Amino acid sequence: MIIGMIDSEQGTKTLNTHGTWCPEPISLLSEAIDSMAPGQQIQLLCSDPAALRDVPKYCAALGHRLLQTDQDSDMNSCFLIQIK
Repeated sequence: MIIGMIDSEQGTKTLNTHGTWCPEPISLLSEAIDSMAPGQQIQLLCSDPAALRDVPKYCAALGHRLLQTDQDSDMNSCFLIQIK
């Protein structure tokens, strides 16, 4: 299991939640977003297949912009989110 937050030089935070399962990725994302300012971006790395359904719904419900969604052949997902 890998969980961690990294700040990039561009100001985008990366939250790695590989190895966690629903609802943990959304809970960790929510905690991370609470410490961020409007306009900042966060990249969520996730191995939970349910995240493909949950993250877009979470963003829509709270007004955050889902800028990008990618998935690799191992079903790992990457989401880029702009904070409202």
